Amino acid sequence: MRRFGTVVGGSFSACGSAGVGLLVSVALSAGTHAQTPAFLWLDALGEPLGLSADGSTVLTTRESDDALGLWTAADGFTALTEFGGNPSSSFSRSGRNPLSGDGRHVMGQLPGSGVGQNEAARWSASEGFAVLDGLSGTLSSHGAAASFDGSTVVGVALFEVDPPTALHLPFYWTADAGIRPMPLPDGTTDTPSVVGVSHDGSTAVGNASNGKTGYVWTGLDTHQPELTVIDGLEIADISGDGSTVIGIVDNSTPSYVEAAKWTADGGIELLGLLPGFEESWSEGVSFDGSVIVGGMFDHNGFENAGFVFASDGGLRDVADVLGQAGLAEEIAGVSFVSVREVSDDGLTFAGIAYPPGTLSDFDLFVATIPEPTTAAIGVGMIVLMVRRRATASPQGKAPTPSF
Repeated sequence: MRRFGTVVGGSFSACGSAGVGLLVSVALSAGTHAQTPAFLWLDALGEPLGLSADGSTVLTTRESDDALGLWTAADGFTALTEFGGNPSSSFSRSGRNPLSGDGRHVMGQLPGSGVGQNEAARWSASEGFAVLDGLSGTLSSHGAAASFDGSTVVGVALFEVDPPTALHLPFYWTADAGIRPMPLPDGTTDTPSVVGVSHDGSTAVGNASNGKTGYVWTGLDTHQPELTVIDGLEIADISGDGSTVIGIVDNSTPSYVEAAKWTADGGIELLGLLPGFEESWSEGVSFDGSVIVGGMFDHNGFENAGFVFASDGGLRDVADVLGQAGLAEEIAGVSFVSVREVSDDGLTFAGIAYPPGTLSDFDLFVATIPEPTTAAIGVGMIVLMVRRRATASPQGKAPTPSF
């Protein structure tokens, strides 16, 4: 599968200790500050792996033991194994969007009974880890994403089509219906991926193994799923309302990609590139598809940048957004890599940046933008940065994440 991001200078590795710093909140756009500026530093946590719909919960890992868990402002970081319910140390997340919208369910897999076999599993805050019921007819499976409340799970399973013949097929699952395959184009025998599902569980998205063909499955709620094939698009996610699909397409420069979105009415639309950047990728989308976030890369200068795209304002460099908001001094020398996540309302972001003076020390930031009280008042932002150590690759360019 092709990359959705290019990172210069390093890759994540464990470092740091737990710590809390100074809070500062600033206005995002030019105008009056909506509240007292605040800025917070944390140590000992990893990159964001998911963000709840309301932006209050971050799925991430703890550096000291790589434990998967949830962070909230109220409770800090809690490993999934430290919640109540059935604990498990062998659960592993799978897919690029494993956190449900309510922030209370994580999709993944648990070891199966056979060698090399896994079973689709779900962690919930109330019940802990559990294999999905009703997986009969499958030899191996993993859960990749879930609806808002975790009641519908999508993923990929090895189905016994005509024993001993078995095929990797996308699936959707509910407690009532059990596991059911989703259709693929006639004659397809390769292994697809599933990367996201709408909040109501009716629409899922994924990709062919060639990385250049996107799949959209609709009608899951009626148990009569229909497939739409999108040639040329590798899908990263789907909006909560199911209207907007985001991903990447090949651009005019060989081997380079560009951020794009797709809708049933408008087809594929490129998000554009800012001057000086040859490549971009989209990674997160708001509930109604009006806000899309991602990253950009300059191959000539070997520089990264994060972006925020708004349907009514176009593509903007996140550094410019923060600078114009009054954070110019605080972000001086910071190199933003990518904005990874965005909340349903488009007001909370999570991403990665380098601190001043280094390309080997990642910071992870979360930014929340309160609603303006009037059209004339600028909206505020809380920025959370999580220090991460990175090791430079021999070429000065880090391994890129694959999804």
